[in-house]
Amino acid sequence: VSVSVDAKGRILIPAVTGVDVISVFISEDRGAQFTEYSLSGEDIGLVGPRLHVRADGGYFLFATRGTEDNFTLVYSRSDTGRQWSDFQQFGPSQRLRRAFLPTHASAGRRDIVVFQAFHEGTGRASYQLYATVSRDSGRSWEDPVLLTGFNEPTPSGTGVRYELFHNQRPKLRD
Repeated sequence: VSVSVDAKGRILIPAVTGVDVISVFISEDRGAQFTEYSLSGEDIGLVGPRLHVRADGGYFLFATRGTEDNFTLVYSRSDTGRQWSDFQQFGPSQRLRRAFLPTHASAGRRDIVVFQAFHEGTGRASYQLYATVSRDSGRSWEDPVLLTGFNEPTPSGTGVRYELFHNQRPKLRD
């Protein structure tokens, strides 16, 4: 689960409540009571829900869809937190393998998402961090940019190739 608090002070908590069901629990009274709103993943096996408040005050709900040999990011949008669009694949992660653990921040009217995915470069395959931006509340996204594709400095000045270690678990703050 994850927890978000919007500008109105509402607490929103998404949780997996079935094999392909995610429920969003919303409290408008500082956590005294919660109302449940459910979305179906339609047999796509969802885990790891993460809810974020968009730059325009609406919401993103990300989840990871798992298969036997891979997993991908999917997301849904909502203006109210009560009614959600159908889950769709998160476009920026479409050409990447094992994308998951998205984090979000807004800057002005832009929504920024950073996530980790498997990088299969010229060296050792590893997890690296990618970023993307939406300027229209998540209706479209820019191509992902590899954030961690730089060599790590060393005292000798030679540097260590980024592919030799994992970069994981991004965290952004507004």
